[in-house]
Amino acid sequence: METFALVLQMMTTTTTNNTHALTNALADEIAARVMVAVKEVLSVDEAASYMGMKKSQLYKLTCAKAIPFYKPTGKNLYFNRKEIEAWLQRTRYAADYETKAEAQKRTKGGAA
Repeated sequence: METFALVLQMMTTTTTNNTHALTNALADEIAARVMVAVKEVLSVDEAASYMGMKKSQLYKLTCAKAIPFYKPTGKNLYFNRKEIEAWLQRTRYAADYETKAEAQKRTKGGAA
């Protein structure tokens, strides 16, 4: 995400000669992000970028075995994108309107 913002900032402050190069850099960044979104197996760099965290934070999670990962060769770490998405969504908090609706449902159900 930092690269994307940097390219946009550079595009607004650059000359016309550099605009083409920056447009290409932006297109490459977008293509890389789309590629990560459709890949099933992600590297550490890709997984960290996908989740919006630093690699060091991701390494801490793997060290604590707090996130599912694969280490097929005993050295490099890999992540399944669907498992990452499930991990990111593992603890859901109900919105206020959901809590209120559930309370009303229970009150009506208990009184009847």
